[in-house]
Amino acid sequence: MLNNNNNNDRAFSFLEMMIAFAVILAGVIPVFTVVSTGNKTFAKSENNAIAYNLAMEALEWARSAPFEQVIDANIDAVSKPFCFPVSLTLNYQTKDNPPYKLEYPQKYFKYFSNFSREMKIEDFGDKMKKITVIVKWQEDKVQRREEVSAVIIDQRLNN
Repeated sequence: MLNNNNNNDRAFSFLEMMIAFAVILAGVIPVFTVVSTGNKTFAKSENNAIAYNLAMEALEWARSAPFEQVIDANIDAVSKPFCFPVSLTLNYQTKDNPPYKLEYPQKYFKYFSNFSREMKIEDFGDKMKKITVIVKWQEDKVQRREEVSAVIIDQRLNN
């Protein structure tokens, strides 16, 4: 009679399973940390890009107007012929002929609807003005801001 009491069949013990789990976990946690940090960094850079583009948009409206019309009274003054739409609304239209229309598509407006911007115009004599656009937004419970300035010069020949 043969006695078949060989203990060659081995299984993982609980301790071996816990050690394997700890090794796998030690490799996975840094990957999740890197991905999470990358997502936050991407969101911050995306918000900075949106703020800069919103500031440049307001500056371009001021640059396109005649020099004498670049005044504080024309900021968001819809009834004026040359106005600078600084407040962010989905649709913005001036009442001059032909009407200037600024319309953000709904799918894009949701990305920057939590942004606000303001414009300051400073005179430096008769021929030069400094325009500053400040864009503010909330990010990670912190108030952030982007400030962009430009100097415009009256370059008309008959001035």
